[in-house]
Amino acid sequence: MSWRGLRHKGTERLLSREWNAVVDSLNDLYGFLTSGQQDINVREIYAHSGTFNTRINCEGRPVILDGDPISISQFYDLAVQQMAEAIDRSAVKGVLDGIYGKLPSKTDITGAVDSASVTGYAREMRDVLVKVKMDEYGNVGVRISEPIDEYGNVLTRPSPIYLNELRTLLADELSDIKGKLLSILQFADGTIAVNPRFQYKIFNGFGFTASHRFEGVASNDAVNMYFENPADSGRTVYIVIVEVVSFGQLWIDIYRGVTASGGTSITPVNLNFASAVDSVAIVKYGVTFTDGTLAHSTVCPGGSRVNAVGGAVEVGETVIIPPGYSFLVQATNKSGTSTDLSVRILWWEE
Repeated sequence: MSWRGLRHKGTERLLSREWNAVVDSLNDLYGFLTSGQQDINVREIYAHSGTFNTRINCEGRPVILDGDPISISQFYDLAVQQMAEAIDRSAVKGVLDGIYGKLPSKTDITGAVDSASVTGYAREMRDVLVKVKMDEYGNVGVRISEPIDEYGNVLTRPSPIYLNELRTLLADELSDIKGKLLSILQFADGTIAVNPRFQYKIFNGFGFTASHRFEGVASNDAVNMYFENPADSGRTVYIVIVEVVSFGQLWIDIYRGVTASGGTSITPVNLNFASAVDSVAIVKYGVTFTDGTLAHSTVCPGGSRVNAVGGAVEVGETVIIPPGYSFLVQATNKSGTSTDLSVRILWWEE
């Protein structure tokens, strides 16, 4: 029997009151589906689209809609950490780190900006941008207070007030660094060092020189000076100049990658007398050598510095010598008589 009291029928006649009851039942069902005033329970619903005039519940809890407040109390600490990391990786932090990367390290110049002060200043701005919020229901959340564009997108640019403070901080620090650099690279009379990088390395104790004077070199005899950066030195050598000075005419030849033996060692001199740093280079004169590739040939005109057109020869430009490489300077007396000459090498290491 149905809820209207109708029974299943066989082949007997259908009465009008029974047919009317069927029609009334269909009308009631249509009203339930369209009026919105009846509760209908179904197991599954399949539809292409739908419109809901009130809140939707799933498993007894309301579905979150756009604009609804979200409670993050259960993962508050994680949210704060992630927001902090996001601000730290923002464009402002990247610019600050980029500026710091171009500054000398604190071990080189006392008082220079260090990463801790830059990070701390960025963190101060970050704490202003990120705020903790609690709504009227007791839900705790993290929100971005500023700046946000008209579409609700979070901007990583701090307010002009903090940018001005940052500019002032950096200007003061850079001015202090400039003063320290000038004290290193500028002489008392205002002259600036010709090779400021070499001057700076001397200041830090990594500039060196080695030299030797050869006396009474017979005509057509050759003398040499050998320079090596050992394979296990851990430093790269930057040659600034190889200088040859002579009273008589010379031929100058420079060989790379020679195999040297014997000779007399020369102890390199640190150009910063207050530094205890030792050079890694091996310097000798009077070695016996084989192999090698001729890399440069020139002449020294000879004569005294007062009377000669040129008494000194600068051999080559700045040369980089990685660990495991060497060169040799050979000077041959072509003056027709015995003469005195000297060889000097200037370099820094890093």
